[in-house]
Amino acid sequence: MKKILKKVKKKLKSEIEFAQEAGFEGMLVMLDDSQTYIYLETIYDNETIEEIVYENGWDDDCALIDFSQNSQKMIHLQEAIC
Repeated sequence: MKKILKKVKKKLKSEIEFAQEAGFEGMLVMLDDSQTYIYLETIYDNETIEEIVYENGWDDDCALIDFSQNSQKMIHLQEAIC
């Protein structure tokens, strides 16, 4: 799983930089298709994140990139939400 997360993060480097500079707190990224992502204004509302995941049919096959505290921590949502 770490290899997949690292690969996705590398592919989305410019989008991640843009999102951080624009003031977003994170991104939801589809793991099967790293071209599919959603910028998040806040990452601390788990219910909203769960709704976004299920409404888009991602079924926990996505990751959350957390920009808080100037980091780019990536969390696989199956581990975080379940």
